[in-house]
Order: sequence, then C-alpha cells, then structure tokens
Amino acid sequence: MIVSALVLLAMSPSALGGNGAIKAFREACVEGSMRLSPSRGRVLKGREITDFVYIQDGGRTNAQRTVVKLNEPTSTYLVITEYGSLQKNSIARSCALVSGAVSKQEATAAYLENLPDKASIPMWQPNMYFPQWTSDHPELGYRKRLRFRDDGSIVLEVGMYPAAAAQMNTGMTKQ
Repeated sequence: MIVSALVLLAMSPSALGGNGAIKAFREACVEGSMRLSPSRGRVLKGREITDFVYIQDGGRTNAQRTVVKLNEPTSTYLVITEYGSLQKNSIARSCALVSGAVSKQEATAAYLENLPDKASIPMWQPNMYFPQWTSDHPELGYRKRLRFRDDGSIVLEVGMYPAAAAQMNTGMTKQ
C-alpha cells in the first residue's frame, strides 16, 4: 500500500485532488480555508450525529466538537474538535475526515502529502497490528494520523498543538 501511495504522490496534486472528500480535508484541516455552503454540506445537530463519526481521543474532555456532513461524496464527514483542559504538549485542536468513500490509496497519498519524513510505519505492539499510521511533529506544531477501520472507512486527522492551533485561528496554514 505504501508503494502505491508513493506512486500517487509522484502524480500531480490535481490528480490526487479528484476526490471531493480529500479536497475538503485539505481545505478544512490543512489550509483552514474551507467555506461551507448549503450546496457543499451542513453542520449536524447533536441528535443527528451517529457512531460512524466517532473519533478516538482517549476520552479527553472536549470543549467543542463540530460535525459537518458533506453532500458529496456521500458517507463523508469532517469532525473538528477543540479540546479544553489541556495538559502540557497535548493536542489542542483536531480536524478529521471520516469517510466511506475514500480509497485506501487516496487516503494514504493524502496522509503522506507534505510530511517532512516519509518513513511512517503502522502502529505495532507484540502480536498486534493496528491499521493506523501516525506522524508526530511537535516542533512543526502538528500530528497527522491515518486509520483504516474494519468497515472499510478511513479516518484522516490533523491534530494541532496549542501554538499551531492559535495560529490556525488567525488564518495561517499549519501543515
């Protein structure tokens, strides 16, 4: 899978951006410039949010979570979380794409895009393999994760450390 992602990375950025979900991820989570219109999607109310958009966050207290359901492609959501009660060196804000419409190859290529190192490996514990990749760069202000779920969907996430999250709120890009 990593080989096919590297082949995709060699392609032009427009070839990777053909999927509307990946484009929305770049705009919302990487650039911080997404504009939401009724034709593009809508913010879900509490009772509309299903378990499909659940993001593993270690049970952290969150100050605010916003879930956006995109119209295209279907079964695609953006989950933006701002955490409260921060501990030193913890993630202050995360933005994740949760989608059943993104292929593993597209997700892997988007994950590897703009990373300072390409040597990310799957999470491994003795006798256990977790289909999740993490590239953590506190010195650059972010952590990027890609997780493949058992139902075939993906979670592609950018977490920002406090200083980077503050800059994102002022309109600067982070990753």
